Amino acid sequence: MRDIFLCDLNNFYASCEMAIDESIRDLPVAVSGRLEERKGVVIAKNYKAKEMGVDVGDLVFQALQKCPNLVVKPTNFELYNKYSKMVREILLKYTDRVEPFSIDECFMDVTNSKIFGTPLEIANKIKEEVKEKLGITMSIGVSYNKTFAKIASEFKKPDAVSVVTKGDYKEKIWTLDISKMVGIGKRLEEKLKKYNINTIKDLANVDFDFISRLLGKVGRDLKAYASGDDYREVDLYEHYIMPKSVGNSTTFYRDLIKKEDIILGFTIISESVVNRMIKYNLQSARTMTVHAKDKDLNTFSKQVTFDYPTRSTNVITQKAVETFYKYFNLNSIRLLGIHLTNFSDSFINDNIFKTKGEKNDIDKAVLEINQKLDKKAVFKLNNLLDDKISSSFDRPPLQKK
Repeated sequence: MRDIFLCDLNNFYASCEMAIDESIRDLPVAVSGRLEERKGVVIAKNYKAKEMGVDVGDLVFQALQKCPNLVVKPTNFELYNKYSKMVREILLKYTDRVEPFSIDECFMDVTNSKIFGTPLEIANKIKEEVKEKLGITMSIGVSYNKTFAKIASEFKKPDAVSVVTKGDYKEKIWTLDISKMVGIGKRLEEKLKKYNINTIKDLANVDFDFISRLLGKVGRDLKAYASGDDYREVDLYEHYIMPKSVGNSTTFYRDLIKKEDIILGFTIISESVVNRMIKYNLQSARTMTVHAKDKDLNTFSKQVTFDYPTRSTNVITQKAVETFYKYFNLNSIRLLGIHLTNFSDSFINDNIFKTKGEKNDIDKAVLEINQKLDKKAVFKLNNLLDDKISSSFDRPPLQKK
């Protein structure tokens, strides 16, 4: 029997802002981008803002209409990553099995950490240490597997510890609506409810052959996990140490002159860089440096910042092309390059079912298909403009297993 935690930092982005600014701690706070245009979208809020009806996804001007005294802070991912790292340093004092699930969530396995007390005692020690040292609160789910620990972490917020055991999970977990099951988003919820699978108990007891036909392996896994049969280990933290930069560049077989050539060149490079990010489990980057060299070997580079952290080849390509034409007065390009830094792990979720954030990770899906077929079978249409440029990088790098 293992002792698994899911540590969830409450209202993380807003909490970080309040931790460094005592003057706003008793006020409604939201975090958003593009404040100068009041068109930014609220991506985080504290409980006081929630009480006033402010919700994630609101436009800033809508949020201010609901709550005129709302304090709106611009996104500061450097701050959030700093606090995330400090929290993980506290967790690592208790075990080396700390597996990031997102920037504000981590799994822990404290099975071999009895020197620090019982699992409940350890959870409370961690929660209090984070609050005392960093000024932010945490809710912790405690159970014997990842799925139930994750669900338990949602039971009570903020600043709470909730426990689910092998003896009481049917009472605490099975009675919950199917939407509370890890890995079930709105579409899948609607699909399951069409077949009268309304609770987690219904999912656990569904006919094996039926759920296999309906959802394949995902369905079989969901049924097993709902039944308490989740034997996945919490990974070692050393596997999640991020490199400081990821990049690629190439000298093309001919000079690039036309704009469509430049776009194609950046497309190919951004695809290779995103593939490397996927390989190293890097979820998004905040900063990009664009490099270019012309036929006379004049070299130029420019560092730019994305509006939001990204791992999208489309976003990276578009920003690189925009940067090239804004800052570089070059023609007859010999070399192009892209390097990404300032990573955020906001969307790590590979070891639990794909959540809303990853369902639309087209780049990862393309990489997996091409790896499975061992060739570049899926690609963007502009790859057809010049086969030699498109094949500058022979094949996507193999993903780390």
